[in-house]
Amino acid sequence: LISGATSCDLLEVMEGKPNVGTYVVNISPDEESAEGSSVTACFKDLTRDPYGSEPELLVEGMWSITFTVNYTTEEEITIEGNSDMTFPFLGTTATVGKIKVTPLGMSIRSDVSNVPYDDLGISDTSLQVRIRMVDGTEQLVMSHNMEDVCITSNGSVSYDDKDGTVWQTNKFEFQDMLDVKKVIGIYIEDTYIPVE
Repeated sequence: LISGATSCDLLEVMEGKPNVGTYVVNISPDEESAEGSSVTACFKDLTRDPYGSEPELLVEGMWSITFTVNYTTEEEITIEGNSDMTFPFLGTTATVGKIKVTPLGMSIRSDVSNVPYDDLGISDTSLQVRIRMVDGTEQLVMSHNMEDVCITSNGSVSYDDKDGTVWQTNKFEFQDMLDVKKVIGIYIEDTYIPVE
């Protein structure tokens, strides 16, 4: 099972071929697949507006597509966390384990072991995240205020427990490509983490 942010949008219908369509599917898995490995995506029942009041079944059945993993991003920022990278979280603190930023999105893996595991599922575990650019401007990735304009189109949160440490992974997909070479730092809540 793949968790995380997903979307499926119709890109185009070919002229003269009304039964052929090109779709763009975005999937944010919890674990990264190795470059060059094979991945099989399985689909069931292509439905228009599946969560709307009048969903329409377009194609019934199951099918799969196998493809080779080929990452289109050549630049990325990876920051390994440490004990100095703590930030306020649900009345206590959390610590950054790893941050990864690509032109297409970013992920933040945090040690949230200070919070009882049962509280994570019923609490607002969102983070305020900003990216500081070389010209001094800031790009708002996620905010606690729903009315703020953010640069993301999708986001997800997941949890895993490894050897007694509870990790929260926040993933964000950017609406537009980000120039990673111009990123100089990241704010998580009010904690500033420079890109070195």
